[in-house]
Amino acid sequence: MLRHAGWLLFLVSVLGACSGPAGAPAAPAASSAQAPPPTRVRLIYTSQGATQLPIWLAQEEGYFQANGLEVELTFVSGSTTATQALLAREADVVAQGGGATVGAALGGADTVMVATTHGKFVFLLVARPDIADLGALKGHSLGVTRFGTTSDFATRFVLQRIGLEPGTDVPLIQTGGNAETAAALESGAIQAAMVTDVFGIELRRKGFRELLDLGDLDIEYSHNGLATTRTFIAEQPDTVRRVLRSVLQGMGRLVRDPEESKRVLSRYSQIDDPTTLEQSWQVHVTKYLRRVPYTTPAAIRLVLEELAPRYERARTANPEEFYDNRFVEELDRSGFIAQLYP
Repeated sequence: MLRHAGWLLFLVSVLGACSGPAGAPAAPAASSAQAPPPTRVRLIYTSQGATQLPIWLAQEEGYFQANGLEVELTFVSGSTTATQALLAREADVVAQGGGATVGAALGGADTVMVATTHGKFVFLLVARPDIADLGALKGHSLGVTRFGTTSDFATRFVLQRIGLEPGTDVPLIQTGGNAETAAALESGAIQAAMVTDVFGIELRRKGFRELLDLGDLDIEYSHNGLATTRTFIAEQPDTVRRVLRSVLQGMGRLVRDPEESKRVLSRYSQIDDPTTLEQSWQVHVTKYLRRVPYTTPAAIRLVLEELAPRYERARTANPEEFYDNRFVEELDRSGFIAQLYP
């Protein structure tokens, strides 16, 4: 009996020592499981205007990181150049409009739009003060970023509808980017400019004449969104899903937080005038941003009209060939998108 009692006391003392002081929390169990490393994504944006704010906010506010992504953001001026990088697999996703994406697909590439964040033209046509109206553009040079880009198409679209022949009646000059286009107008190198919203608003503030806000035309067009390749979707569908989820969170932040949005816009656009930044934020929230970023047949149909002179197949192609709404639809049906906005 005494031997049994001794062993009992010994076990109690050992267990007491292992358990620590009374009331102390148990030590956490060791675990070999670790969080997987973030997925690296190379994302190109093609403008320094406010259309890119959802992407910049996703990066600045940590939404990409929270969704398990390590995003390498790169600015490339012009969607045609960005599309070339996408096809060379030097980029995984590109923030751009439907023009270059659909054009590449018509040429045999597997490019596809997975979201349209801006479903109408986000451009101001601005000119010297002495050019009184659109008709007075005849004989004056007009700056676009690059031929084949969205600004180039928007310019040709407007000029043809007012009876002026692009390149003949109105010489078109490639400048490289929106900031360069604005600078060329200020220096007198060109007499008119097709620029995205924030640069047009700033030029207007400086005394240049706004001839047209193309957003007022209320024409559906895939001005900006996310494009990738069908190959990348097949290989990494969850990565595409997480990129879109992060950008949608950036869109929600854009709507909810004007001060942070203006701070980020100023940083990336290098424009710091408070009035310009405020007006740019206002028009995006109230006019330009497509809060549920489906790509529509109508938006792509206009792109196909744009490309028809260069691609015979554009005349008969089905617009639905050129976009894939599955990821937007998933996030929409789940209720994720609705909870992003006030």
